Amino acid sequence: MAKPDAWKEQRSGEQVDRFDDTVCGVCAREATGIGYAPRSSRGTPDRPILWICDDPDCIEIARNSYDMRQEDFTRIESLASHEGGHALEAFCEEIGKFDFREFSQAEFFEANRRMVAGYRSALKIKLRDEAPF
Repeated sequence: MAKPDAWKEQRSGEQVDRFDDTVCGVCAREATGIGYAPRSSRGTPDRPILWICDDPDCIEIARNSYDMRQEDFTRIESLASHEGGHALEAFCEEIGKFDFREFSQAEFFEANRRMVAGYRSALKIKLRDEAPF
């Protein structure tokens, strides 16, 4: 099944394809085999499946944001990445270290975890706030 023109990845290396079957199209966690696609008049999906994780919020957000244009998703993802950066900054302030070379392995892993968690959370919130269109 071909992707709608609005969803074609521009192959710039910077855009994330929301229809990648390995990651949740809402929060970027690992997709768990749950997918959403609007039903056709025949009752079967006739558009690409948006794969998602098992978070009930992601299921709802996928349904409400399915028709979002790629450029809008890219804009929202960029805003969410800034939130991830803020979460990283907050962790650095919390431990009083700003030079990654000074981090213990545990601190480095926690810094990364918080940055990714901040990004995922912001992505969900921003997608929810923008949908429906």
